[in-house]
Amino acid sequence: MKLSDIFLILRISVLLCVLSLLVSCSGGGGSSKIKAISEAQPGSRSVESVSITGKVKYADGVLVNATLEGIRVDLLVDMDMNGEYNSNEGDKIYSTLTDPQGYFRFYEVIVPSTGTHGLLKVKAPGFIPYTKEYFLIPRVPLSVGDIELEPAPSITISLNSTSRSAGHIWIIYGKDGSLTAHRGSRALDPLTVNGSMVAVKIDPVEIPDNVTSLTVTLKGYDSTNPRDIKFFPGDFRGEDPNGKLSEVSLESVTFSYMEFRDQNGNPVNFNSPRSRSRQSEDPCEGDILIFLTPEALKKVNHFRDVDRSKQGCQAPLYTYGSQSPSGSTDGKWRYRGTLTLCAVSPEGKFVPVDCTDNSSDMY
Repeated sequence: MKLSDIFLILRISVLLCVLSLLVSCSGGGGSSKIKAISEAQPGSRSVESVSITGKVKYADGVLVNATLEGIRVDLLVDMDMNGEYNSNEGDKIYSTLTDPQGYFRFYEVIVPSTGTHGLLKVKAPGFIPYTKEYFLIPRVPLSVGDIELEPAPSITISLNSTSRSAGHIWIIYGKDGSLTAHRGSRALDPLTVNGSMVAVKIDPVEIPDNVTSLTVTLKGYDSTNPRDIKFFPGDFRGEDPNGKLSEVSLESVTFSYMEFRDQNGNPVNFNSPRSRSRQSEDPCEGDILIFLTPEALKKVNHFRDVDRSKQGCQAPLYTYGSQSPSGSTDGKWRYRGTLTLCAVSPEGKFVPVDCTDNSSDMY
């Protein structure tokens, strides 16, 4: 049976701003290749300063009638070197605006004398936020180069008693950059015909009753594409799935940006998922579908199955941008579980497939 269109499928609702499929540097079985990230030590807590400069521009090929002046740039400095950014605990926050050419500058940024991490955040209305973590060294000026901003593809869905009862909502980001909404339980035809890059299923039951319209921003990226990987948020390190190390180094296969806002522009806090007792045991029945290019599939195959107790090839899922009730953010990738590798069969159905180094027969 010849298979085509390989997808990674997530079975639980993920309602976070940024998600990514990353693979930790360890194979399924065999010797571990996980590399721990050493933790900085506070030392004497003496401080010095550093300057940071950079330039914001719109991504190549993007035609916008907007100025580069006045874009907000925030710099969060981890003064206590605990891996989190919280002004209530003494961490510093610096803010500035870009000039007419898009340049920004931070002078006399206070950092521990031993150096520490800083989180740079750039956000402009209508564009996907930029977030990167840098290591700040006293008296060593940092130039971050050009920061490209991409338009945020968005679609708004009206919600009333009739639309809420019409079944699941599928939001599909296509390989051609289109963003569409579909109704139905699987939405398989739009996926295979239009060629999706990432698709998200939303259950109207989980949308709060006071939300009368839902604006969804969704964009998928292929980490094997040099143009896409430069938009990767944060750093290539994150939570150890096994809980043994404070951090592990990561390699991204694909990542997506998603955001949900109500009619007033406020982030939507979804209701707790309803009971999944009636959910099919089909491992390819899920809420998020991510298409894999041949190069991305090779990466998954290289790192092998991370959970052999489940049917089909399993790959780890990480999310980024979590924030605690106290307002702190760690700027790290958090492990959220696994996704199942599935293919579209000649009959037009999703079927689980195993990890294999010989993936050419799937295309």
